[in-house]
Amino acid sequence: MSGSASNGREVDGLGTTAQLKGAKAVISSLWEVNDASTGELMADFYKRWAGGAGKVMKVEALRQAQLDLLEGRVTPESGSSGRGVSAVENDSTAQNIPTGYAQPYYWAPFVLMGNWK
Repeated sequence: MSGSASNGREVDGLGTTAQLKGAKAVISSLWEVNDASTGELMADFYKRWAGGAGKVMKVEALRQAQLDLLEGRVTPESGSSGRGVSAVENDSTAQNIPTGYAQPYYWAPFVLMGNWK
């Protein structure tokens, strides 16, 4: 299936395959992601979920990690672009454009499939 002809079912297929192989839950992305922001998001997610001693649901840990990027509590290190793709740089004359990892490009592509608890 070419990139322009994809309909999103390939994400379901990967998640379903992982679950058939024994995974209880799968977090996947809906588009190519930036390595640096994804590393921050996943580290935050696992810290919240694993550190919650069974009291924090996976879905809530992911939501909080996404909010950390959206609300600017996690920002790119200066001079570090990370690997992978990046969102278009902000035009300094534009107003109300999110900076850092606040753009949905960085936090919105992640979906949790399977056991969300």
